[in-house]
Amino acid sequence: MRLLLLLMLIFPLSAYTEVSDKIASMPVMWVQAAIFGCIGFYLASKKWWLSIVGFVLFFAMATGTYDMQSDKFMEVAVVKEQGEIYFAIGYITAIIVAVLTASGIFYGYWRRSTKGT
Repeated sequence: MRLLLLLMLIFPLSAYTEVSDKIASMPVMWVQAAIFGCIGFYLASKKWWLSIVGFVLFFAMATGTYDMQSDKFMEVAVVKEQGEIYFAIGYITAIIVAVLTASGIFYGYWRRSTKGT
């Protein structure tokens, strides 16, 4: 037994784990973008300052993707399992949230300006 432990210390083995089960899948990111975008659109259309919620959600999604991509070990593992498209979809879904939130601001202004006519 001691010999086995000594050999394990002398010749360490790499442990490989999957990361795909610990990160959001691509379909989940699309659904998340739709839900967060609708929340941002609705809140921004009511009051322009409520768009802060949508932009905070955008920022959280974008920084989450950036954080994962900037970690060398995580980037290699994700690209190996999910493909290079994973990070592009992460940024695209974050941008969708920002665009829907900004659209809510413009829709709210348009709705209030046409209400009097």
